[in-house]
Amino acid sequence: MIPFSPLIIDCDFPLLYKSFLNTYKPSDNQVITYSVRTSIYTYLKIKKYPSGSKVLITSINIPTILDILNDLNLEYI
Repeated sequence: MIPFSPLIIDCDFPLLYKSFLNTYKPSDNQVITYSVRTSIYTYLKIKKYPSGSKVLITSINIPTILDILNDLNLEYI
């Protein structure tokens, strides 16, 4: 991952490549963000998961992600 690059979730390689070349324009349903914590918080908030829902997390390297899950009353696995 390139430092300070946008977080793009659920994308294919050509889309990722275009984003690195700054030729990609997001559609109505997409957002490019430069903050992992803010984007994850916003995504989980929009999805409105019920309190106590379990979220599978792999290879955490940002400890505050767990704080975000706790703030939203979600459980992490």
